Amino acid sequence: MLPKCKVKGHEQINYRQKIIPAKSWGIASCRCPLKCGRKISENISKNIFDKFYEINTKNEQDIYLQGLIEVKNVSQRRKRQQDGKNRSQSYWHFLNIGSKKFKMCLNTFCSVHAITVDRVRRIKKIGGRNITKKKVRLLRQ
Repeated sequence: MLPKCKVKGHEQINYRQKIIPAKSWGIASCRCPLKCGRKISENISKNIFDKFYEINTKNEQDIYLQGLIEVKNVSQRRKRQQDGKNRSQSYWHFLNIGSKKFKMCLNTFCSVHAITVDRVRRIKKIGGRNITKKKVRLLRQ
């Protein structure tokens, strides 16, 4: 069970007595073609960050993030070298702003929610099936 302060993004002391700073929000300065920095203001980013860390458990946060990530099948394949891996799926990341969904790059998505790319990668691995980490452990048994 994760400590509440970790789930809520507050400052905490880990088992080695090291102070872990509180999560901070922000918008990554990306240079992607989506122009993510122009779509979202700091005020909206702060509101999304606050709402995300009001969620009580990590499993509920993961389900919320799963709802913002859409899985798309690859529509056009390009020729690769013989040993190259072909992706079968592509992922789109969205932010809910008001009643609209805006497509964002991975960097902006992670920085607004103050999460790591590894957490998003783990959520993508689970898939868009609304399965929590606890259920994944049960399925493996």
